[in-house]
Amino acid sequence: MSKFLLIFFFVFFPSVIGAQSAPKVRMAYTSINIQMTPIYIMKDLDLARKHGLDAEVVMIPVSSRALQAALAGEIQFMSSGAVANINANMSGGDSVGITSTISTFVFKIIGQSGIKEPGQLKGKRVAISRLGRASDFSLRYALDRWGLVPEKDVAIIQIGCVDLERDRRERFRQKVVRKLVRTL
Repeated sequence: MSKFLLIFFFVFFPSVIGAQSAPKVRMAYTSINIQMTPIYIMKDLDLARKHGLDAEVVMIPVSSRALQAALAGEIQFMSSGAVANINANMSGGDSVGITSTISTFVFKIIGQSGIKEPGQLKGKRVAISRLGRASDFSLRYALDRWGLVPEKDVAIIQIGCVDLERDRRERFRQKVVRKLVRTL
């Protein structure tokens, strides 16, 4: 936790660093979507160096894996969905969420042409990337709002994260799933 606070002060109060050599930090982002835009801008404009940090920015494609790397000290901070952080802390982890880049869900649920209303999902399968990820949480939230019970009314199919968009589109095209959850 102290590492996260230290990085926070280096990022937001660069004058604290003074003439010292730039501290080396590793940070991760967990997906390619609009939510990560501040990270892309920071990297492209080399803003970390301009504010006194020698930052290595890496992509770790699953929030729970990135959080494991942070808890192991391999990275000092990350940008990801909050679900992994919450799940880790509920299991005894010690991580701190500092800020949010976006205050709404960044998912849309896409359905086969025959599905016009949420109630038509009853007895169908919906694809997500991984159980416990933001797509899972978002789908469960939507199903609850629509009066559907996850696992009872709608099967949630975990399809992985290797080439997520291609895999989800292919399963959708083959009608293995009737709806899928995608980031914007």
